[in-house]
This record gives sequence, C-alpha cells and structure tokens, in this order.
Amino acid sequence: MISIRLTLFVLVFPRIISNRSVRSFQTLDDHIEQIISCHGLSGLSLTVVQEGETLLHRGYGFADLHSRSPVTADTLYAVGSLSKQFTSLLLEYYQQQGLVELGKPLAPQLRRVNRTFNITANGPENDEMSLEDMLSHRTGLPGYLGLEFLANYTRDELLQRLFYPEKETKAFRHSWEYNNWLYAAAARVGEILSDTKYEQELQRIIFDNVGMVSSGTLSDEAFVRRNLGRIAKPYFFDRGENHLITEELWLRGWNAGMTPAGGVLVSGRDMAHWMKFLLSEGQQNTKHRFVKPGTIADMFRSLNNKTTMSETFKGWSSKCSGYGLGWFIFQFMIGNGGVEYGHSGNLYDVHHSKISLYPESETGVFYAFSGGNPTLRLLIGGKHDTYLTLSHLTLSHLTLSHLTLSHLTLSHLTL
Repeated sequence: MISIRLTLFVLVFPRIISNRSVRSFQTLDDHIEQIISCHGLSGLSLTVVQEGETLLHRGYGFADLHSRSPVTADTLYAVGSLSKQFTSLLLEYYQQQGLVELGKPLAPQLRRVNRTFNITANGPENDEMSLEDMLSHRTGLPGYLGLEFLANYTRDELLQRLFYPEKETKAFRHSWEYNNWLYAAAARVGEILSDTKYEQELQRIIFDNVGMVSSGTLSDEAFVRRNLGRIAKPYFFDRGENHLITEELWLRGWNAGMTPAGGVLVSGRDMAHWMKFLLSEGQQNTKHRFVKPGTIADMFRSLNNKTTMSETFKGWSSKCSGYGLGWFIFQFMIGNGGVEYGHSGNLYDVHHSKISLYPESETGVFYAFSGGNPTLRLLIGGKHDTYLTLSHLTLSHLTLSHLTLSHLTLSHLTL
C-alpha cells in the first residue's frame, strides 16, 4: 500500500505544482503528510521556485514533537554541507574584488599579505595548490582528520594542516576526495585576505544582499540563543522512534571552526530567495548586484576529471559529471537528458537537507527535515537517488528523491 501511494505521488507531483489551485496544493499536502508518516519524519520544510517566482514554501509536521509546534516556512534547519555553496560564493566575491585569485597557487598569495605565514612545501602539490583545488575536492588530501566537527580545531590549525598532511594523500588533481576541513581552511584564507571574520562577511555580503533575513550560523552563539525557539528540534531516529537530543548540541556540540563546511542555519523562505538569486545569475532578489556576470556560472563549472567522478559515483541513475565550487553537477542518463546542480546536507544525523537547481526550466527545489527513517536518509544522501525526466511538464528534470522513494518495493525499505 505504501509503495502504491509513493508511486502515485511521483506521477501527480509535477501536475500539482504546475496547476496552482488550492485543490492541487491540498493534494500535495496529503501526499507529503503520508510520506512523513511512513518514514518517521518529525517535520519537513519544502520550497519550490520557478521562473523567478516562489511556487511554494511550506512546512509539514512538527518542529517540536513535545509542544506540537508546527514547521513553517520560517523554521530554521542546520543544512550541513549546503553551507559550502555560501562559502564558495563568498570567496568568488573576494576574487572579483581583487583580493585573491581562486585558480592561482595559494601559498604565494598568502605570503604577500602575511610574510610571517610559514609554509614549507612537502611536494609539488603544495607549490601549485589553489583555492579552486580545495573547493572542488581535488587536492588528494584525506577527507577526514577524525573528529573535525567535534574537536576544537581552529581555522588557523586547519589551514596549517593543509601544508603538513598527516595521512597518505591521493593523486593531486587526478582524484576526488570529499573534504570538509578544506572548506574551513579556505574560509580562513578569506579571513586573512579580507581582514574580517567569516561569519560577519557571510552576513554582510550574502545574507543581507540576497534577503536571507532569518539565516545565521551555529558559530554565532548570540544568534543561536535568540532563535532556539525557531530551530527545528534535533531528533535522532532509532528503533522506530524519534529521540530528542539536547539543544545543547547547537550551543556546545558544534566546532565553530568548521562552520564554513557545515554550520549554516536557514529557513525555507530564505532558501526561496537564494534559489531565485542563483537561477537568475545573481540578478534577482538582491539589494544591488554584488556579483559580476559569469560568477554564478563559474560555481557550476566542473573542475574534476569526468572519469574520476564516474568511478566515484558508479551506480547512480544520473551521471555525476563533476563537482564545481560547492556543487555537484549531474547529467541525466534517461529521458531527454538534462542537468542538475545540487547538494545534500546532513548534520549529526538529526537535520537533513537537499537543494536541486534545474536551469532548463529555471526551477529550484529545497527541502529540510529532522529525524526519520535511516533508509530515507541514505537514499536522499546519494547513490540510490532515482531521477525522472519530465521535459513535457512544468517541472522538468525533477528528481524523484525529493520527498519520495518510488521505484522501491517494500522489501528495500526499513519501515
């Protein structure tokens, strides 16, 4: 019965969005409520934009199961690795201001502004390594130092580790190793070159200009304390139930040094502004145009070897053709083809999120949720995403992983 309902949702969802009647959105609500119930989500925030217009930003379920406080378009979620796209754009902005060149070797640029910055190259890669290499995960450096999200590493310490790796490295620019701590190190470069703290610049340059009035970071303790009531409660799903983790997780458990890699808090309403900004090449939803033409497109340009990416993501039903600056690039292998720029986020296995942009139809989809079945988290995160090309409908190239587990029988699910 569950499988039938989910398959029906796949067929109906595009028509629901393209037909903006009250009745149609009620149908959408019904299907999402069923999915929340089936997979144990405490609540979910969904935002859909198209052609510069917000079609939907809505909350489902509860942000707090105890008080029964509902999820709304203004509920905040920690979006984990979606934070990388904000960090990348900030560094792109520094490049257009003449503070840094993303594609040029990093070490000489740091020495120009800080002669005491001590780097002893440990090989040709350290002579040539650039911010583009760091942001596209092609340095060959190990992806995890251990407990970088929990340990109290500063960004300075992470930057130094860039030039003194403690673990075996892979081939420079010929391998792909997803890496969180390099984003923290890259943000520290931005702090050195701009002489301003990352969190302040993120707020001033991106959030304020794009109209993301509710967004902030986990490393801003004052912001977190002011907004504790608006942050969806952190639930961990175990043995068929959601278990509340103490809210001290947001205040004490986060390593502030890692914020550029995973510490941004956003609402569905703010993400509507962000997606419209990106899909319009930075022309829409801004106080003034603060990025030059071509800047957004540069973030979506693959900097990785396609063969390497195909091997890394073997088995996906869409071909991961590359990784840009904070974005995966997917080429659809079924239907009429198409492209998706996307990323998923997961913080402590309690908050989960995903963003997908479809440039051909000028469509963006964002969702975030707390708690939920581990199988659902696995499917949203990666290798089992299922895609459908809907070029004849309004939402072309919509990923079926958004809010659905269709094409999976009950035997594949842990319900």
